[in-house]
Amino acid sequence: MIKKLILFSSGTSGDYKAIGLSHRAIMNNIDSIINYMKPRADDVFYIAKSMVHSATITGEILVSLMIGSKIIALNTLVSPRIILTRMETLKPTIVCLNPTILALLLSVKGRRYDLKTIRIFILVELQ
Repeated sequence: MIKKLILFSSGTSGDYKAIGLSHRAIMNNIDSIINYMKPRADDVFYIAKSMVHSATITGEILVSLMIGSKIIALNTLVSPRIILTRMETLKPTIVCLNPTILALLLSVKGRRYDLKTIRIFILVELQ
């Protein structure tokens, strides 16, 4: 029996559609990401974007679960300063965001944030 994870996406067309990911496709995706990203069990993923996108689920949540690392997933509807403060306080090593959130973080003026624990940024356009 083939099992699938069904996600709904607007994709690049803007029309909602269901995406069916088979177990094999999910596992191949996870293995590929682990091979190029080289995440470690002691990494801490901070996900600052939608949790319902297929890239977030397969490329971040399932990857972190597979390697046994921690995940920080808090309300994403907060100001850029709060996101930066969270990153400074919680000390993630891998940060997952989209270009819009990155642009907002880069536009923050004022104090400097200590983000030296971050070793990988995952930037994915959510369409």
